[in-house]
Amino acid sequence: MSRRCRRLACMAALCALASLPVAAAPSCPPADDAAPGLSAWRQPDFMSQSSDALLAWATGMVGCLSHPNPAWRDGQAYEGLSTLLRKAVLTPAAQAALAESLLQVLQAPDPAYFGPPFAALVLAELVAADARRPALPLPLLQRIGREGAAFLASVQDRRGFDAQQGWRHAVAHGADWVAAIAGHPGLRASGLHAALRDAVAAQLAPSGHRYTEGESERLMVAVVHLARSGCFSAADWKAWFLRQLDPSPMGSWAEAFGSALGLTRRHNLRGFLFAVLVEVRLNQDATDDLLLPAAEAALRAMR
Repeated sequence: MSRRCRRLACMAALCALASLPVAAAPSCPPADDAAPGLSAWRQPDFMSQSSDALLAWATGMVGCLSHPNPAWRDGQAYEGLSTLLRKAVLTPAAQAALAESLLQVLQAPDPAYFGPPFAALVLAELVAADARRPALPLPLLQRIGREGAAFLASVQDRRGFDAQQGWRHAVAHGADWVAAIAGHPGLRASGLHAALRDAVAAQLAPSGHRYTEGESERLMVAVVHLARSGCFSAADWKAWFLRQLDPSPMGSWAEAFGSALGLTRRHNLRGFLFAVLVEVRLNQDATDDLLLPAAEAALRAMR
């Protein structure tokens, strides 16, 4: 079936889905089926169920992405939803319904801030699944793209791992989401890539926060996918990198050694730049090689 036919079939299925009543938000863990239900996806025959049954389970797991227990949030809900999407067993309508549920998590009150970062991570999986096997209607896919850029750009809670509470890691998860959007061939003509690149820039060196848990590498992956999209020239990238390396309000990068804020900013930017250089030099994809002169020029500017 052609991509156009798949899109039309998906839109027809969504019209049918729209007539169904919206279920109430599930509790987590489900009151009548706690731990065994959460881990049901690990059973050998689980993925052979109907798409409706899988969607019902997945909707329940979306509620668990906000749970304070990392074993439910990360070890069961995220891993289960990720497996479900990678197996490609949901119908287009079910996949679209799951996307809508995940987008709602981004808007729901969550004082502990567990749900949005994990919804972002599952949305990254969903976009990657759609890139492999197109299923989502283009308007929804474009909305997911816009939401991904907005999410990463707006992250203020940069907590990573906590020994009791587990992961939040919104910057890394948002970067994964942006990378998936940038790598989706159906979005290359969407006009989203400038906003995606701006979102990465917003998180490269946040004031006073030192990245220690792989955030710079995950931001690097997003930039590499943006480079591979072909939406920017080598000159565009050189100008973008040099904008990030502007030392203002310091007069020069030499002044960074005189303040904790300056050292933190220098640490984050150099970590990102070295990650770009290592990745582009070691991988076998020549479409991202245009980043090399830009990253090298930026590093020289920081000496």
